[in-house]
Amino acid sequence: RTRIPAAPPGKRMTELVTTTRVRSRQGAGQLCESDEEDAAAADMGEAGDGGRDRWGSQFVFVLASIGSAIGFGNVWRFPMLCFEYGGGAFLVPYCLALLFTAIPMVVLEFALGQLTQRGHVALCQHVRPGAAGFGWASVLGTFLIAQYYNALLAYCLVYLCASVLNPLPWTRKGASAYFAQVAQETEGPENGGGLVPGLTLGYALVWLLCYLGVRGGAKGIGWLVQLLMPAPFFVLLALLVRAVTLEGAADGVRALLTPDWSVFGERPDIWIAAVSQIFFGVSAGLGTLTTY
Repeated sequence: RTRIPAAPPGKRMTELVTTTRVRSRQGAGQLCESDEEDAAAADMGEAGDGGRDRWGSQFVFVLASIGSAIGFGNVWRFPMLCFEYGGGAFLVPYCLALLFTAIPMVVLEFALGQLTQRGHVALCQHVRPGAAGFGWASVLGTFLIAQYYNALLAYCLVYLCASVLNPLPWTRKGASAYFAQVAQETEGPENGGGLVPGLTLGYALVWLLCYLGVRGGAKGIGWLVQLLMPAPFFVLLALLVRAVTLEGAADGVRALLTPDWSVFGERPDIWIAAVSQIFFGVSAGLGTLTTY
């Protein structure tokens, strides 16, 4: 066997120092690359994987989630259903639906959204290939909901503009006559009746405001949420104070909440009404929570 002569001690030390320097430079290069990637992610406006926008803070996320749940359905439809389905009796299926369907759905949608970091359509496709149609169905449902929500806001905008007139229009003609003039209700959907100029302008303005709000992504929505989200609480508080100070308010509250247990035998659709109301109230199944 041929014996390979050992390298001189000085040469071995030189090779060791050179190897250490190369490894140090490689490690520093990896660190620099990692720092550059983090800085690039921060420069993208708090974007996540694939350029996905993120909320500025958890507080903004919570406000946006609450804002997606609170709306006309909670303020107007819930009391109407309570009055229609036996007052306090309606709270029984409503609370059961909240505990056993709504809360698990909300937790599931938040968890799926956080895990996959995708939009709702891509999320459905990721959970099960070929299931993107469920995501598009949710998008379509949300779009249709936005239609009538914006129509209601157009009514509110028209009434708000009319409220600054002197004298008030409904004091001259009567409230019913004025509202009929604004709405121009027809006999049915087969008779469209044409466009109402004031409502059409208000409707277009509401959509323009929606576009300006979402144009900037999560950052633009974030400051809008912080600005506008507390407003409904003050409005509801003012309405509550006004309502409880009216004559006969106690009788009205008593009539609303007194349970009529016979409704479970006479109106079995109370369960459908309760489940649909709670799902609509927490925005479950619409793709909003997974996207947030």
